[in-house]
Amino acid sequence: MMLDDSPTEAPSPARRITLMIAGLVLIAGSFAFTVPRRAEIAASMAPPMVLEVPDEMPDMEPEVADTGSDGGADAPQAAATAGGASTATTGIPAPVAIERAPAGQSLPPLAVDRTAEPAKPKMQVLTRPIAIDTATFLIGRARVKLVGVEPAPVGKRCEAKYGGTWPCGATARTALRSWLRARSIACDVPEDFAKSSSMTESRCFLGERDIGTWLVESGWATAVPGGPYETAEAKAKEAGLGIWGGG
Repeated sequence: MMLDDSPTEAPSPARRITLMIAGLVLIAGSFAFTVPRRAEIAASMAPPMVLEVPDEMPDMEPEVADTGSDGGADAPQAAATAGGASTATTGIPAPVAIERAPAGQSLPPLAVDRTAEPAKPKMQVLTRPIAIDTATFLIGRARVKLVGVEPAPVGKRCEAKYGGTWPCGATARTALRSWLRARSIACDVPEDFAKSSSMTESRCFLGERDIGTWLVESGWATAVPGGPYETAEAKAKEAGLGIWGGG
């Protein structure tokens, strides 16, 4: 057997370049096909995983048998037992039952206590009262008008016994101020009344003496018809006291 010892012709430069380009294209194609499917290839090579689920998990509540639509007589007790087991075992309180109205009906409205009455005035001591007339006192910026009493207007003039007139209204106010002597009085007024600028009507007392009674009995004010001082006014008229006298 004879070997051909003739020299092999080397590929031309153009052919070498063509072979190199073809090799690069083949490598690039393989890379583009393999890399995106790397996760799928790895997953296909991994062995399958099998999870075993037990029939009963720990700390699971026991199933409560369905007793029908009405729940039966033992349903509340069973629910309470299950709820207690859940709280004792897992530390999670049982759900609270929410009252729901039957279909087509509404729950009754919540009961509202409407018997509570607003705070009533109470007897309070009022200091440094100023008599504006014989029925009204000024306490700071607030005013108290006596209930059942009509004052003698300060500018009122009454007929004198021996003719002429006399300033009975101013005299009546002076008599009241002299009797009070700036002493404190007690009236049924709201709390913090003395700090307000409101006006209210009340019975007032100087010590244990009803101021309205003293005024009407002394003839320095008149009684409101139908009020509590009509009898006192009748006595003052009969005796000719205050504005009922001749000055």
